[in-house]
Amino acid sequence: MAKNCCQRKHYWFLIREQKRYIWEKLVLLVALGIATYFRLVRIDTTWMSPDQSTLLSLAMDIASGERFPLVANQSSAGFAHPALPVYLYAFPILLTHQVVSAAVLTALLNVLSVGIGYLYARRYLGQSASLVFLALYTLSPWSVHFSRLIWNPVIIPFFAALALCLLTVLVTGDQRFVVWVGIALALIGMFHSHLVSLSLIIAVGAIGLLFHRRIRIWWAAIAFLFIALSFAPYVEAQTASFPLRVPTGEPVQVNIAPFLIAGDLISARGLFLAVEGWKTAEILLRGWLWISIIWLGLITLRYGRKAWENSISAPQSSRIVLFFWIIGPLVALTYHRHYLQHHYFLFLYPAAYLAMAALVEDLGVCLDKFLLPRLPTKTRQIYPIIGKSVLMLLLGVVSFWSFLVSRSTLRQEWAQTCLQERHVRAAVEVIRDNIEQLQIPNLVVLSDGIDALSSTFGFISALLPSDLSIRFVRIGNGILVPRAPALYFVAGRDEPTEALLSQAGRLLSVLELV
Repeated sequence: MAKNCCQRKHYWFLIREQKRYIWEKLVLLVALGIATYFRLVRIDTTWMSPDQSTLLSLAMDIASGERFPLVANQSSAGFAHPALPVYLYAFPILLTHQVVSAAVLTALLNVLSVGIGYLYARRYLGQSASLVFLALYTLSPWSVHFSRLIWNPVIIPFFAALALCLLTVLVTGDQRFVVWVGIALALIGMFHSHLVSLSLIIAVGAIGLLFHRRIRIWWAAIAFLFIALSFAPYVEAQTASFPLRVPTGEPVQVNIAPFLIAGDLISARGLFLAVEGWKTAEILLRGWLWISIIWLGLITLRYGRKAWENSISAPQSSRIVLFFWIIGPLVALTYHRHYLQHHYFLFLYPAAYLAMAALVEDLGVCLDKFLLPRLPTKTRQIYPIIGKSVLMLLLGVVSFWSFLVSRSTLRQEWAQTCLQERHVRAAVEVIRDNIEQLQIPNLVVLSDGIDALSSTFGFISALLPSDLSIRFVRIGNGILVPRAPALYFVAGRDEPTEALLSQAGRLLSVLELV
C-alpha cells in the first residue's frame, strides 16, 4: 500500500513538472514572438546616416567580391572601427540582394540575446527571475531602438549574452574545449564590434582571478592569445591608413557618466520624452538597477572567499559573474577622454536586466524564509498565491510600461524617417531607368555630405552600374554642373537648389519627386 501511494505521488509530481515545463516554454515563445515583432515591424524605415551608408557600401562590396576591407568606418575618436560587423552584414546582403536585410540581421541577433538571457536566468537565477527578465528585456525601449539599426555596436548584445552565459558555464565547472572556443569567439565578436567593449577585459580578468581554481590556465592563455591575434590584421591596416590615436583636444574626465548612462539604458531616458507618471517609472527602474548592483556586490563580498577556495554553488557563482560584468567596465570608464554615448554600453544587455531579475528572485527567497515560519497555518496555504499575484502584477506593470514606451518611440522614429531614405530602392530604380533610356553617364547626389563617406546615401553607388560617374554635393551648397549631361538625385528640401534645377532643364528635375 505504501509503495503504491509513493508511486502515485511520483506520478502526479511528474505531471506537474511536465505542465510547468510546457507553460514556461509557451511563455518564452510568446516573449520571443513579441520581441521579434517589435524589432522587425516596418524595418524598412531603419535609420540611415553616413555611418550606416559607409557600412552598407563596404558590405555590398564584400558581397559582390570587389574588395575585402580590414577596417570599417571612421569613429568619432579618430580611428577606424574593426571590420567584423561589415562582414556579418555582407552575408544577408549576399543572400537577398536587399539593403534592409542587414537591419533584419541586427534584429534577429538581438532577439537571440533575449532567448540566451532567459536560459541564463532560468538555469542560474531561478524560475521567477526568468519571468522578470522576460518582462524587463523583451520590450526594453532602448533595446528595441538599437535592434533596428545597421551599425557597428548594435550587434554587441548577442555576443555579450553568449559570452556571459559561457563564462558562467565555465566557472561553474564545465571545462570542455567547445566552451573555451565559444568564449573566445564571443569576446572577439564584442571587441571587434566596438572597441569600448575592451573595457570588459577588467571584468573577465577579475572573474578569472577569483575563480582561478576552476580555470585551466593554459587554455585561458591560448584563448586570449587567439583574441589578441585576431586584432593583428586590424592593427596593421589601422596604422597604415589612419593614425592610431585618441583625441588630444579633449581633457581627461573623471565622473559618474557611465553609471548615469547605464541607468538611461534601463529607463529609456534620452530616447523617450518622459512626462509626469512616466518619470516616476523611470526613477523606479533606475533605483531598481542600483539596488541590484549593490545587492550583487554584497553577495560577492559574502561568497568571494568561497569562490577563491572553489567551494561555491552555481547560483552564487552566477551572481558574482554578473556583478563583475556590470561594475568592471563602468568603473573603468569613469576615467575617460572621449564623450561617452549610449551605444558604448550595449555590453550591459542583457546583464543589467539579469541583475535586476536576480534581486527579485533573492528578495522572494528571503521573504519566504522570514515570513513563512511566522505565519498561521491557514495563511501559509494562501501565501504562495499572494506571492505569485504580486509577482504577476509587477511583471504586468513593467511589461505594459515597456510596451507603451516602445510603441511611442517607434511611432516617433517612423514619423521622422526621411521619405527619400524610406524609398531609396525606388529612387535607384528610377535612376536606372533614366540611365538606360537616355544614356546619361553622370549622377549628382545632393544630400547631407560632400562625398560617399559623409553622405547618408553614400551606399547608393553600390546599387548602380559601376561605369556610372557619381558625385556628391552637400545640399544647400549650390549645384555641381558636369561637362556632360547629368541626372540629379535630390535627397532633401532646399528651395534655392530646387529653383536652380527647375531652370536647368527637365532632366535635372526629373528626380526631385523621388
